[in-house]
Amino acid sequence: DGSNFYDDSNILSRDFNLLQDMYANTIRLWSAEDRRADVYSGCTVYMTDRMLDTADAYGLKVIPGFWMEYDYDYTDPDVKADLLRRFGDFVREFKGHPAILFWAIGNENNYQMSSAELDDYYELANDMAKVAHDIEGENYHPVAIVNGELNYIGDSGKNASDSQLNNIEIWGVNVYRGSSFGSFFNEFDN
Repeated sequence: DGSNFYDDSNILSRDFNLLQDMYANTIRLWSAEDRRADVYSGCTVYMTDRMLDTADAYGLKVIPGFWMEYDYDYTDPDVKADLLRRFGDFVREFKGHPAILFWAIGNENNYQMSSAELDDYYELANDMAKVAHDIEGENYHPVAIVNGELNYIGDSGKNASDSQLNNIEIWGVNVYRGSSFGSFFNEFDN
């Protein structure tokens, strides 16, 4: 109906009860900050204190995702400044909530961007993580990048090596390999 289902107490109690019944302990929201209408549904859906309070009441942790547009020019200083500001505002708003497990940046951006654009994207994600650490202080929540598969993880040519991403604690990967992980863990180990 166009409402924010992250703030609808009936939906939250129904769904979190189901999650609790299936022994889930954590949920990830792939786009928790964006208050603009979703391009797919037309709805405005974003994380709220009510949603976090409900998750906490059900014993669930939340990984709030910060959406990173695929078509932004990450070399543009104005785009960078806006994203750093928005991410900082997002972290400030929810940093003290006990349901937060860690922050997640992006969602499979490496699938949607050219190889030439990724170095700026990964560099900006690292800068965003630094903003979160600075805002939260010594007891900061970890920050993840959510990648599609293992592509570019550790690639210094894309600013994605461990030393270049010194503020990123977690590589999150969305994996679509069917009913098995196949060789995923061996590939990751290399």
